[in-house]
Amino acid sequence: MSEPAPATFSRWTVTLSILGVVMLVLYRVGVRSRTVPDILFFLKLVLIQLLIYFGVVWLSLRTKDSPQLLVLGLIFAALFRIAILFYPPYLSDDIYRYIWDGRVQSAGINPYRYVPANESLAKLRDDKIYPNINRRDYARTIYPPVAEAAFFLTTRFSESVTWMKAVMVGCEAITVWAVIQLLTSFGLARQRVLIYAWHPLAVWELAGSGHLDALAIRLRGVAGRARPAAGSTGTVRGCRRDGRLPAHPRSGQWGLARLSATDREKRGRAFIPLTKEAR
Repeated sequence: MSEPAPATFSRWTVTLSILGVVMLVLYRVGVRSRTVPDILFFLKLVLIQLLIYFGVVWLSLRTKDSPQLLVLGLIFAALFRIAILFYPPYLSDDIYRYIWDGRVQSAGINPYRYVPANESLAKLRDDKIYPNINRRDYARTIYPPVAEAAFFLTTRFSESVTWMKAVMVGCEAITVWAVIQLLTSFGLARQRVLIYAWHPLAVWELAGSGHLDALAIRLRGVAGRARPAAGSTGTVRGCRRDGRLPAHPRSGQWGLARLSATDREKRGRAFIPLTKEAR
């Protein structure tokens, strides 16, 4: 594979830099949205961000593997998240329930037992977290035990909204690392990770609102990274060893075999599923 000319690198680097600066400015403007009437303005801003994002997707798929583009793109991805990390969540207030559940557990109380408004929890109330909990008068927590454990551990360091959001961004960082490793193992350009890292939805929902999805995405990314090396054989129930869901959900166990060298040259690093006899 021939190396791109320096001029090509320079052109793509400048293009990505311009797109990154514009995107960063839009994030800084977007954090001014505070109330429901601001939503129309916010959606228009996100629409512009999506147009820029599609350009970055095209650039990521169009270019060959480039350390310069990868590093530059990741720097901007980090700046996007830092730009909104210290502002109150706008799209969702679920993060206040996360912190509350961690606080309840630290008091030795089962978080599934009471609604936040129950008088048994009156001593845990404050003027920063409790008033912002949604459905606090009638809804118990809905989050599974693993999530509750994460809330408890996170709030043992700090019960601030910023800290909870920072932990979610940290989970994202692990996901990005795992995706880069996967791209490398498949021989694909590593800057394709920007297809995730620059997505406005991921930035606004995880760094902006501190959504729990960051934990699930991290586990999925690490699971994909931990797949057996390409070319290994064996079976696994429920998913394929290349990290994708099976094409036929009703099939039983799946095995994977690598294509021949000739076919690999034609089709890339592809895998073919060998299904077990369907029930």
